Amino acid sequence: MQRWASSLSLPALRKSSDWLIGILLSAAGYSEKIANAGGRQSLSTQHGIALIFIMMPVILCVLLFIFGYKFPMTQKEFDIVKKEIKRKRGEDSSVTTEEEKSVCERVSGLPYEKLWDHKNEWIAKK
Repeated sequence: MQRWASSLSLPALRKSSDWLIGILLSAAGYSEKIANAGGRQSLSTQHGIALIFIMMPVILCVLLFIFGYKFPMTQKEFDIVKKEIKRKRGEDSSVTTEEEKSVCERVSGLPYEKLWDHKNEWIAKK
């Protein structure tokens, strides 16, 4: 099941990243016609592309730190979340403790009762 899901998500991720790169290159002034003809892009386009290659990793790192700060997770908490997922799949028959519920709520940012709501109906009620 996991391989099937990842095999569907990877092409979508690749297409969306191609789309984003295309938009950024267009914004920088990149011309495919010039590139295909063997010509050089303008200096402002070259600077724009360099800026993209510098700023995108910086922006992604900042987002990584924001998500890491907002949703911190230790190895113990990660193991608790994995155990809870096994419970929901029916692979573990133990009862969820209050500490485990609390960890799942803190890590996900959602109330435990809404955590496994597959229809996400609670979002529309906000």
